[in-house]
Amino acid sequence: MTVSVHVTECCNLNCASCFHMIPLSDGINYYIENYIRPQLQLLAKHENIVDELVIMGGEPTTHPDIISILYVFREHFPNTKITLATNGTLLSVFNNIFFIKALQRTDINVSLTEYPFVPNYEYHYKLIHDILDQNNIKYTYNFTDKFLVQPFHKELHNNIHDAVWCKAFHYCTMLKDDKLYKCHLCAYVDFLLNRFPEIDWIKPSSDDYVDLNDDSLSDDAILNKLAQLSPICEHCIELNRDWFTDNPDEMKSWTRSKLNKNEWIKE
Repeated sequence: MTVSVHVTECCNLNCASCFHMIPLSDGINYYIENYIRPQLQLLAKHENIVDELVIMGGEPTTHPDIISILYVFREHFPNTKITLATNGTLLSVFNNIFFIKALQRTDINVSLTEYPFVPNYEYHYKLIHDILDQNNIKYTYNFTDKFLVQPFHKELHNNIHDAVWCKAFHYCTMLKDDKLYKCHLCAYVDFLLNRFPEIDWIKPSSDDYVDLNDDSLSDDAILNKLAQLSPICEHCIELNRDWFTDNPDEMKSWTRSKLNKNEWIKE
């Protein structure tokens, strides 16, 4: 199982329709000792079912303590694959020798999502590739210039009892507030609902997560509960694989969020 962890809700992009709802968040950085470390300690009790940890945000390289965060993740998961997911826009971070040394010493991979709006983006990302190559840091990259909008559709009524393909459901388990959420939409829909309380047809529930404070749960019990769809999936477009190919017009060019609720919902 791949588990992702937000270390910050700050982001220097604020993408429209961000599926992690970051533009709608309070934009806070999480402190290591009173949040990040306790979360990892709780998850480490079930390290046998964690195949990979992903350090996310927001944009994690905006966190002022990102170097220390890398060491803390490795401290609690010494044998687990760990990946730093970043937009790579902050060249100053990658030019920081202490940041690069931390990646080397912790053996943490880098996953770059590259955006064409970055000034001289081909040259910019080549510089980052060169830095990572020269320091023997493992990395992957993908180019993004389109975004899927409106993850929640009011008139969409998926049969949540069907074993339907869903990339988010299978690869985006999130650790948040002592809980493992089944996907990022389950974990961060509260940002959307707190900003727009008039949206009353999206129904978060305890079925969206596993509470890691429940010491009675075995590893198998955790995996079994995470394998079950949630009521919130009823209105989510990611549950239906065919939706992506049947609705190409829903893929929009990148733009910054204007904090309009229609970036995330279709009524």
